[in-house]
Amino acid sequence: MMIASPQPSCPRCEAPVPGDARFCASCGLALAQPTETDEARQARLSAAAPSPLIEKMRAAKLTGERKPVTALFADVVGSTALAERMDPEDWTAMMNEAFEEMSKAVFRYEGTIAQLQGDAMLAFFGAPIAHEDDPDRAVHAALDMIAATDEFSRQLRATQGLDFRIRAGINSGPVVVGNVGSDLRYEYTALGDAVNVAARMQAAAEPGTVLITAATHRFVADAFDVEDLGEIVVKGKTEPVHAYRVLAPKAVPERRRGLERAGLASPMVGRESQLETLRSLYGVVAVGRGRVAFLVGEPGIGKSRLLAEFQRFATGPGAADGPAAVPDGDVGPTWIEGRCVSYGRNLPYHLLLDLVRFTLRLPFGPPKPRRAPRSTASSRNSSGTKPPTRRPSSRISWACPSIPRKSRRP
Repeated sequence: MMIASPQPSCPRCEAPVPGDARFCASCGLALAQPTETDEARQARLSAAAPSPLIEKMRAAKLTGERKPVTALFADVVGSTALAERMDPEDWTAMMNEAFEEMSKAVFRYEGTIAQLQGDAMLAFFGAPIAHEDDPDRAVHAALDMIAATDEFSRQLRATQGLDFRIRAGINSGPVVVGNVGSDLRYEYTALGDAVNVAARMQAAAEPGTVLITAATHRFVADAFDVEDLGEIVVKGKTEPVHAYRVLAPKAVPERRRGLERAGLASPMVGRESQLETLRSLYGVVAVGRGRVAFLVGEPGIGKSRLLAEFQRFATGPGAADGPAAVPDGDVGPTWIEGRCVSYGRNLPYHLLLDLVRFTLRLPFGPPKPRRAPRSTASSRNSSGTKPPTRRPSSRISWACPSIPRKSRRP
């Protein structure tokens, strides 16, 4: 007579869990407890975090606070087979180097390392430090992780014949976060399956790719090109999960807010004097005199809408018939934008780089190594063809009319 073994359960909430689950789907408890090596590794990585990030973490006064977070789970593909082929000390040294590269990507976007488990890293974006674009930051960090470890992998393949690849899964959901300790560690409890589904997305991802759920996709759809994989079956979930594979940042991010994103339109009310000021400055620039305009105001007061109305005036279909008309023989205005990202404080010349990328139609984001030049795109734009206009979103913009030759100064 065979006796079936009892199904494992979570030691915290006693909910049933699959035998190979890393986290409880009900409370988010890590079922595989970190080893001494994991804890020492995490302490070393946390100590290497940038000083401004450490100060922000320690200043976060959280006592069981519920926070919406985006969880990033990344691990090494086939780590067991790789470890068997290597000396234990060499394997440990290699993983230390890999985690160091991965942690740099997390810290670059002010995420935090919640836990290390063997060959896997769990990072949070949104707790204990929150930003309005945490889902974007998580996806950028995952792409940067893969880019950094790809170079690392090429070196290992050339020197040791090893195929070292990572993959990542991302999901968004609520987490309860406790106080940050002196060693930058903090307790967390995932509400629902925010962390568990991120781990499942990671397990379903192909080597060198990033999978995100619909919960994350709705926040980042306007900033990243993705491949819709439809609903996939994952372990521990009775219902399939809608998954997307991240391809790259969009060359021209779409509008994030406002009526136009919802397919609606309305006349602007209450900003006629400010719009008239911009129109008058445009007229001065159109005859060859440079001007700079600053739009300053509280969040939500309508800066983006005012700028959008000015862009419509300067570059819209009816621009040539109104005050924005350009002199005969001129090619009209060219609209160029540079995007100030919230995480760009430590990215040298990031605004200038975004201006160049906008002109060359390259994806926005931090500098990527070994990017091939795009001379053909540059020549098209320099020949007088206008790049497509795009909607601004909390960034510096310029409407640059061409200056008539007779008005140009030496």
